Amino acid sequence: MSAADRPGTDAARRNVRGNVRRLLRLPGLAVRLLPALPGVNADCDALAAAYTGTVAPLLPEGGDPRLADRLLPWAVQGGLLLVRHARLTGHTVDPATAVLAGAFTRLYDDALDEHAGPSAADLVNDWLAAPAAADAPLPGPAPGPGAARAAASLFRALRARTDPDRHRTAYAALPALHAAQLASVRLTANGRDAAGRADAAALLDASRTKGGLGMLVLGGLVQHAPSAAQREALLALGAFLQLVDDYQDRAVDLRAGVMTAATLDALPLRLLHEELDALDRRLTSLYGPRRARPFVDGLTCWLYLTALARLVGRGAVPAPERPVRPPSVPTLFARREVIR
Repeated sequence: MSAADRPGTDAARRNVRGNVRRLLRLPGLAVRLLPALPGVNADCDALAAAYTGTVAPLLPEGGDPRLADRLLPWAVQGGLLLVRHARLTGHTVDPATAVLAGAFTRLYDDALDEHAGPSAADLVNDWLAAPAAADAPLPGPAPGPGAARAAASLFRALRARTDPDRHRTAYAALPALHAAQLASVRLTANGRDAAGRADAAALLDASRTKGGLGMLVLGGLVQHAPSAAQREALLALGAFLQLVDDYQDRAVDLRAGVMTAATLDALPLRLLHEELDALDRRLTSLYGPRRARPFVDGLTCWLYLTALARLVGRGAVPAPERPVRPPSVPTLFARREVIR
């Protein structure tokens, strides 16, 4: 059978043509998006300064001496999301809390990779029950230089800066997020149903679920009592962000043997555009076009640059050997391994 006769070849070609057509719209979008870049750079600079003063000193001694530099882009990415979402919803968040949350999110993922067995099942619940004082020990894996120890240090700092009663939405979503993350770790390690078939639909659902709950936690740090419609918007936003993350990390996940809908070629750019369009309508109806437009423009810029990198490099954006200082837009696309 020739390549042209293989099932799915026509669909793959249509996806490629559709991707190229969408990327050809980029010059026109640049006219709208480029004026926002100075503001993004300014946010990144403020977040980087907060990272240096708040997060880096909390990382455990005796670990990877490059950890602070490797974690910086992830902290800035997560922090920028919180800062921009706060503006969208008419709230504020200080840069220190934003970068703490961004850095913790990444280290928490790595902690699950290190401790994916029963010891991880109660990790977050144990942390939630621990005292919030900055010098209080947290239960969990034995001390060491790994991700779990670093994540525990950042979680302790976040506990000291937040109030479980005031930030009830975020804290209530943490156990559900933890369960979804553990389920996702198990699924992406195999990604097959009982008959041994790759289950793209289950992988898509898992990404949407953990992404949505993750955004409910992060959004709950700045939007303390969201309405039902605002909660649904947070879940939809998180689902979209996780799918773009999967799309961006396709090459990395393939090398690591992690199965996602993207590695199965079941996550076309068309689907991401449809989700972004739906998200745009949802956010505009909730917050009005004046607030929603800058936020959605940032998501659009991220999606197009991610797609362009996939098309040109056929993989993730290569991480520079040295971190970009001060962090700026290129840093937001640095996919640097943190612990491994």
